[in-house]
Amino acid sequence: MHYPQSNSPLWTLVTMAATCVTLLLFKASLWLAVPLLLALVLYYLLRPGYRWLTCAGMRPGLASGTMIACIMLAAILVGLFSLPAISLFLLQDHAFVDRYIAGSLRLLYRLARASDLNLAKFTPIDIAGKLDREIIYLKMHLGQIVWLGIAATLRWAPTMILVPFFTFFLLKDGQKLNILFTRMVPNAFFESSLVLLYEIDDATKAYFRGLFQLTVIEACILSIGMSMIGFPAPVLLGWIAATLMWIPYLGSLIAGLGACMIAVTEFPDRPQLLYYTIILFLSVRWLDGLVFMPMTIGKSLHIHPAIAVLMILLGGSLAGIPGMMLALPVFGILKVIFDSAGLILFDTRLMARYRHGKLLQRREAMAGLSPQD
Repeated sequence: MHYPQSNSPLWTLVTMAATCVTLLLFKASLWLAVPLLLALVLYYLLRPGYRWLTCAGMRPGLASGTMIACIMLAAILVGLFSLPAISLFLLQDHAFVDRYIAGSLRLLYRLARASDLNLAKFTPIDIAGKLDREIIYLKMHLGQIVWLGIAATLRWAPTMILVPFFTFFLLKDGQKLNILFTRMVPNAFFESSLVLLYEIDDATKAYFRGLFQLTVIEACILSIGMSMIGFPAPVLLGWIAATLMWIPYLGSLIAGLGACMIAVTEFPDRPQLLYYTIILFLSVRWLDGLVFMPMTIGKSLHIHPAIAVLMILLGGSLAGIPGMMLALPVFGILKVIFDSAGLILFDTRLMARYRHGKLLQRREAMAGLSPQD
């Protein structure tokens, strides 16, 4: 008997539909999905150190606690060293902040005037005038907007406490969870379930490995491009922009607008550098979608480039930014699960072993019983 191939259109549509349903569930429980995703990232980051400690003779619980303590201590030290310097800089260097605010407004006015000129051919729209009114409204309600942003950020604080909690138990009891899962499946499918767990773990690692490779490639290209244009601190800005691009499409837009703001502010008398910056980020965005992402994440998860782009768009429409970030790893994991399920359900040898095992269990349960019983 033939089973559906993983690259067949029907099997792909089933996997895409299941991915969409999963993303909708994630959207409904975003407060839990985000900490789990971050905990999974930390789990794969800390697992080599955890294994080294356990091989050295440390107990699993103590090894997990040690790794969590190390990463939390590193985060606290970074915060202690960076926040005072940043706050002092923002409070004292008002000229720098005012200069970048003025540069941002110049960029917005340029975009508004360009839009007015292009749209005037079709319909008269005074975007520059609307922008003036919005800026006045923003200045009048700036304090309220800032406090709303702080309140929205603080709402995530209790949820973020779950990240080290989940990471600790993933490190400590990850192997026990695998054993618990294998005990739940019938004996006939024991080997297949072990292979399934290994492939899911391998697909998840492949996603993070591909994401890291994609970040390195984009950071190098952006750093070189910004250095050629003349940006200050091009390596730092390149890595920040590449990290923002973890958010598909929207991250590229945010990074590109930020770079344009820097170009307008730092080089007000050289408008051509703004165009060079736009060309640089549009080129990286084009290469990212057509070359880099298929070469890294798509290749690691064995996803066709067209399917990868389609799943990112569907994830964004269904679950926003988290959906765009989760679309590819969820699709890759479900693809592994469905492929393994197809191999199991349509494998006549495994199904015969399963039916024979059930028959032996029934005979053992009925042994010693008389027909009257």
